[in-house]
Amino acid sequence: MTDLMISYSRRDGEFVRKLHAALTELGRDVWVDWEDIPMSVAWWDAITDAIEGTRAFVFVISPHSISSPICNLEIDRARQLGKRLIPILYHEAKLDVALDDVKRRTLSDDMKAVLQDRAIDDLVRSNWNAIARHNWISFGAGSPNTFDENVKLLLDAIDTDPEYVKEHTRLLVRASDWEQRGRTGNLLLLGSEIADAEDWLAHAHGKDPSPSALHVDFVAASRAAHNARQRRRVTLLTSGFVVSILLTIVALFSAYFAFIQRNAAVSSAATATVAQGEALLQANLAATNESNAIQNAATA
Repeated sequence: MTDLMISYSRRDGEFVRKLHAALTELGRDVWVDWEDIPMSVAWWDAITDAIEGTRAFVFVISPHSISSPICNLEIDRARQLGKRLIPILYHEAKLDVALDDVKRRTLSDDMKAVLQDRAIDDLVRSNWNAIARHNWISFGAGSPNTFDENVKLLLDAIDTDPEYVKEHTRLLVRASDWEQRGRTGNLLLLGSEIADAEDWLAHAHGKDPSPSALHVDFVAASRAAHNARQRRRVTLLTSGFVVSILLTIVALFSAYFAFIQRNAAVSSAATATVAQGEALLQANLAATNESNAIQNAATA
């Protein structure tokens, strides 16, 4: 995570190097793309990663930067992500001149791919209107402040509400990773992270930068996934409880039937014993009668 990223035209490189040196000397982590290379998909991915991971997006206003397609794509991406946008004026620029200039440019296929179906002049106009709504820090020749005083003003703008901006950037980095990987569930917030993020969103009203749509989607998806897990857990617990009750009932019925069967067996055994006793008694009586008959016959 960097303190700031500077978006600028290469033609204003001398001023940007001076600004970069002053900020670095004051202990700030500054991201600047010094490479003057044609735009490519891989290069644009690196730029967007830098925008996502910075606390503040500083745009150096000049006639060259205002009409630069790359600078306008960078501003547009920073706006999409809800970054803190801090314009600094280096040279006066006019929108109509920038629009005429950008219309004459030939765009590369990679640049057209990033633009998608948008017209570059519409993007320039939209960015200009967004920049115009911010307070500019004038580093130009007519500035009432010295260069060092302006650097301090820039740092004051960057350091406003630092904890809020730090959380904005941290959540954005995670949300962007989630987005780039197809919004997979294993990259969502968990446990207390969700409540903390929801609290951050609840207190973000009127703050600069405001949360992006991606912030909102990421936190909402995290809460939805958490609730779904909770419902599954309750379902599993409920199912387990029901199964436990059913098993207990089956066990009780089994015990009852076993008890009935044991009683029946005991009763049958007792009946057999009685019958056996009666048979033995009858046999004894028959033997006695036979003996008596023999004795009577002998006496006669």
